[in-house]
Amino acid sequence: MFGKSNKNLGSSRADSVIGQNTIVEGNIFFQAGIRVYGAIKGHLVGNNERSQLIVFQGGKIHGGVRAANVQVDGEVTGNIICCSIDIRKNARINGNIYYEVLQIEANSVINGELVISDEFNKQKNAKNADQAKHGTPVEKKG
Repeated sequence: MFGKSNKNLGSSRADSVIGQNTIVEGNIFFQAGIRVYGAIKGHLVGNNERSQLIVFQGGKIHGGVRAANVQVDGEVTGNIICCSIDIRKNARINGNIYYEVLQIEANSVINGELVISDEFNKQKNAKNADQAKHGTPVEKKG
């Protein structure tokens, strides 16, 4: 209905793992894959089109997210900017989602706007790195 999911990210490679009993405070910049079982208080920024973020059930993020491919089965409080997002049944998202491809399972909860957008690709070339870093859309001039 909203596009075809390109893959199950759970089987993809992860360069970094935030464990179940781990709390990270601060921004994280990553190139490839990151899996979150614990909690992050800060922004997560994937720096290229191969960036993948998986938030497993029990995982929590309090901050903006920017990654090419996102899968959420935990909690995210903040805006999400991505190319593709897979929202699983246990997901709880409080924030706007900017996406190109969307897949949502029944029973997930989203408190925010769903915006079809190529914002991820726009921000790749954005001059205002601070906006991209903090997971907020680049303001349109015009």
